[in-house]
Amino acid sequence: MLRLTKSSNEHEATNALHKFEELCREYGVTPTEITPDYDPERDEVIAFFYGKKFRKVDTSYNILINAVAAYFNGKVMITYEDRTFGSISCRKQLKIVATKGKQIQIELYSDYLLEVMDNLSWKAKEENPGSPPRYREYWKKGFAAEVRTRLKQKKKQQEKEGIPESHTEGIILMNKNARDLSAVIKFLNVNYTLRNRGVRYTMNGAGFQDGSTAGSSVGLNYQTEGTNHTHVLTGS
Repeated sequence: MLRLTKSSNEHEATNALHKFEELCREYGVTPTEITPDYDPERDEVIAFFYGKKFRKVDTSYNILINAVAAYFNGKVMITYEDRTFGSISCRKQLKIVATKGKQIQIELYSDYLLEVMDNLSWKAKEENPGSPPRYREYWKKGFAAEVRTRLKQKKKQQEKEGIPESHTEGIILMNKNARDLSAVIKFLNVNYTLRNRGVRYTMNGAGFQDGSTAGSSVGLNYQTEGTNHTHVLTGS
């Protein structure tokens, strides 16, 4: 309907505008929330699981997945998938809520950054044989925290300066990000009404600064195997 309001046929455009406003009232949305390039295969909000099930939360893993999801306007929840009672603890799994078009990007970059973090943390541990037992744990926390900071900065810069390679202006990207995030939050509020805030965790420890230094220089681009296309963290 929104596209038809731009019709060269004045009568058709007027009717489309009235119908568009009627649909907005019916579904409780404002006209500014609607974009003429909406594509349900790309912009529909979905929830999907990521990673393996676990009993104990890995803080660095959680930070990194949340950072990537946030970059793509998504939200992450820890869900209880195997509810048991008695002495057996429940198994959990991450569930990500994002637009359908962002699922593959979130999964792809999360896989890539987790692999890099894991490999570099083992290398750092080997290079510091006298380090404390929890050195690698804090190293990964430092790495994940630094990558999170860089992704936040990168997103802000793109919203300010735009993305030249895709000819996207900053203001257009900012508006698209805001619409996507608004849709994700609305989906959460409708489908997951009982949500708790995450717990605080300790960040300072031997190895944290070393991991942070490594995270400040790690590449944020990822070449997909078997293709000529380089997937870059370009936002929307």
